[in-house]
Amino acid sequence: MLLLHFLGSYIRKYSLDERFDKKSLLKILIATTALNVLLNSLISIATGGKPHIPFARDCSVFIVIEATVLMMFFMKVEFHSDFINRVAKHVFAVYLFEGALRQIMQNIIFDYSIYEGEWYWPLVNIAIALIAMVGCMSIDVLAQWILRPFRKAVLKMLGGIIENSQKIFICCQRVTLAKSVSSDNESD
Repeated sequence: MLLLHFLGSYIRKYSLDERFDKKSLLKILIATTALNVLLNSLISIATGGKPHIPFARDCSVFIVIEATVLMMFFMKVEFHSDFINRVAKHVFAVYLFEGALRQIMQNIIFDYSIYEGEWYWPLVNIAIALIAMVGCMSIDVLAQWILRPFRKAVLKMLGGIIENSQKIFICCQRVTLAKSVSSDNESD
């Protein structure tokens, strides 16, 4: 994740997105995705049909290339969505709570693993992911609502601390400057 952040920073800083047009970015994305799917399928077939996805991990070169190309593509497209902006506010909460919420759903509410291996397993998995995402976002909205009064108090307190720190710093500068001036006068 940090690697992708740095890649994005360098792409923005050195304007690397201007070197590629949308068409070439789309070709690179399709080629790397197709190669990724092909290699994962071949590995799965070679290991007896069990699904293996070594080329679709976060640290895979294919994923890094796909993420970079996708980001560069969207830098070229003018796009605005209020829905996406609202959902994006809760990404960190989904990242934090998703695994735990899935475990709770599987162990307490509904053991969805019984459908693993069925033809509709991907649809069940997508539905569970959407339910987990909505649940995590709901937890985040509730936490923000509960913590709102405390946030205001903490921000007010931090503002006071910063203001007092600035006053102390200015006072220390004046004292240091006064000492410096008086020592210069004594040496003359």
